[in-house]
Amino acid sequence: MRRFLALFVLLGMAWGCSHGEESECSKYVSLLGGDNPKGVFDQVAEKKCQDAVPILIKMFDPKQGKYNKEIMRVISDIWDPSAKQFKAEAEKFTKKKGLYSDMLRLALQSPETAVVAASNIAEWKLTDLKEDLAATLREDLKNEQPQYAPAYSPALIALTSENMGGFQSAHEDIYLALLGSSPDIQGVEVNKLAATALGEIRSKNPEAIKALIKGIFLVSKDGGTVFKEALRSLLMVGPDTVPYLVAIVQSRPGDEAVRYMEEFTVKNAISEWKWRNGMRIPMVLAQLRDLRAAAALVENIARPVIEPPNLPENLRQDWTIAQTNRIKFDSWGIMSVANPDVHWQALKIMRDRNVEGSARLQLALGLAFNFTPEGFATLLRVVYEPEIDEDAMPEEEITRIEKEQEELGPAAKESDFMIRYLQPLAYAVGPAELDQFNEIFVEGFEEYYGEEDRFEDIVEKMEQVDVKVLLGVVTACGRTLECYESVFQGGPGKVEGSADAYLPEDVKGVDERETAYVQAMARAKAGLVISRWPMGSKKAKATMQMLAKEFSALDYDDELFGDLRQVMLLAFERVGVASPKDSVEIIQALIAKEEAKEVEPVKVWNQRLTALVYYLDNYRAPEAGDKKPVAVEAKAAPVAEPEEKPVAEEPTEAAQ
Repeated sequence: MRRFLALFVLLGMAWGCSHGEESECSKYVSLLGGDNPKGVFDQVAEKKCQDAVPILIKMFDPKQGKYNKEIMRVISDIWDPSAKQFKAEAEKFTKKKGLYSDMLRLALQSPETAVVAASNIAEWKLTDLKEDLAATLREDLKNEQPQYAPAYSPALIALTSENMGGFQSAHEDIYLALLGSSPDIQGVEVNKLAATALGEIRSKNPEAIKALIKGIFLVSKDGGTVFKEALRSLLMVGPDTVPYLVAIVQSRPGDEAVRYMEEFTVKNAISEWKWRNGMRIPMVLAQLRDLRAAAALVENIARPVIEPPNLPENLRQDWTIAQTNRIKFDSWGIMSVANPDVHWQALKIMRDRNVEGSARLQLALGLAFNFTPEGFATLLRVVYEPEIDEDAMPEEEITRIEKEQEELGPAAKESDFMIRYLQPLAYAVGPAELDQFNEIFVEGFEEYYGEEDRFEDIVEKMEQVDVKVLLGVVTACGRTLECYESVFQGGPGKVEGSADAYLPEDVKGVDERETAYVQAMARAKAGLVISRWPMGSKKAKATMQMLAKEFSALDYDDELFGDLRQVMLLAFERVGVASPKDSVEIIQALIAKEEAKEVEPVKVWNQRLTALVYYLDNYRAPEAGDKKPVAVEAKAAPVAEPEEKPVAEEPTEAAQ
């Protein structure tokens, strides 16, 4: 009988221990109540004695526990399933889940254990502790001197992990507070994740938008930045961010609308030429592609390029780069958002000889790549005055033209400007504008410009290969979409029955590199025409696939293919709105394909492709009677004249 009784007691001990040798677990667990509990911590952890958990909980004191850190280490080690017995041990853990939750709730109350507790909450998928974790963060973030800053990173990682339900709008206040906290105290990775979270939940909160704008300028003492994450989130939030960004571009010192930025930049020693007059805000606006930014971008491109007084020598290069890129990003934005409302202001800027020459030319390129009949008319008038026919014109029209000419001043015919201006003007010529261009710049060229200084240099530019090719593509293809598709893909441009043709092999630059560059210009010109061609959803999808194929085939050489890639982005943007869902899938597949190339420039261009995904995600077709459509396609005029408006048929086998 005694033998059976002893066996029963032994089995009972074995049932009470989940891991390790049962008798050893019982021995070590019993020693936890002795004078030196720390002496058996390693054994309890090694044997994974789960019966020790209740005792360890009682030993833990958040305020002044002697062994708090060691206890958390033991608890973590006990729950560490071996690879061979993971399923069985995980099932046993589930039965003890309540005990572990109690332990971690206590651990969250102590700054020295909160780091480990936060990590374990996510790893063990203790979703019932999510709000405990959130409460700990909220409470500490109210303090002027936070005690839990070292735990912010694992806590936010836990709070946003897939195991815990991912990014949630209910925690927006936490994301916002952490983004605004010092990266030098909590670590810049916390600011990065907080910025990402605000984008993932598509926060429309004005304070969140302001925090993200500040985030693109935030730098820690060790040089860490939040730029990439803040930019991504601003693009994800989309149109709601535009008024705040425009307010910065148009602001003057002391404006109430940007006081938050002035306070932030003074505190963080960020120069005005970096934020108010710098390149980053135009860069964001260029990728948001919102019509409300048009006036701000046009005005900003003409901002005087004046070096700040007493600028240290070591910052002069940074300042120069910032101003050069500001003008470039203004131009990129204008390519997407220019519209008739800003053409008059653009015309005045391009005629103003006091404006930086590079800015005038970049504005011209922006309108050219915007590629609308209205844009061409504006570009033409920069260097050409309409003739006044007093016998044929009504008096009021004559008066109007004379007043406009008085306000504009003389046409910008100076030779240095004209020579460089002819290329963007040639880019702007579409099928409907070709005859007018030829009338002025071919048949009537000497009549209009013959008296200009260095007239022979201007004539020489008209004869150069780049201008001739840009015009030659339109001459050859006329109003035939398939012809432009062929040129865009690197092939010939020829319409049956026409004597005109564009043949890539006939393009001859001064060397092979210039030849390749000019051939890329021809493809860009064809891409501009395609980008404005009216399409149904089926044709749009096929065109997007063609664009993606050609984009992926290009080498990453900015000098040769930068303009062509930029045109492709514009085409993705304009064609994509005809079939947004399909277009997003095509672009996402392209991003993945490009990423696999592992070439450094891929990152830059993939970021711009990702911005297009967010643009298409946020796109809403304008409703009838909508005076301010937010999409490029809605404001785009067809490239053909109204009475001969081209309609894209489904592609033939040859075109595909």
